[in-house]
Amino acid sequence: MDNGGFLYTTNAQFSSYVANKRISEEIFKYIKPEYKTLVDIGCGDGVYTNEIKQNFPHLRVYGFDPAAKAVENAAKLFP
Repeated sequence: MDNGGFLYTTNAQFSSYVANKRISEEIFKYIKPEYKTLVDIGCGDGVYTNEIKQNFPHLRVYGFDPAAKAVENAAKLFP
C-alpha cells in the first residue's frame, strides 16, 4: 500500500510491463465475442480488470479479491 497499489502495476519496471502485456494478449485470445460477463478472481488493485474492460467494452466485468485493502484501492482507482 505504501506504493499506492501493487508493485507490478505501479512504478513497475519495463520488463514487468512487457511481461504483463504478453500475458494479457494471450488471455484476451480466450475471451469470445459472445461472452457477456467476466469475473476476475484475484483482481488485486483492479488494474488488470480495468484493462479487460477497456479491451472488451461489451463485457460486464467484475473483480473479486479476498484482500479488503486491494478492493478498496481498486474502487478508488476505477469507480
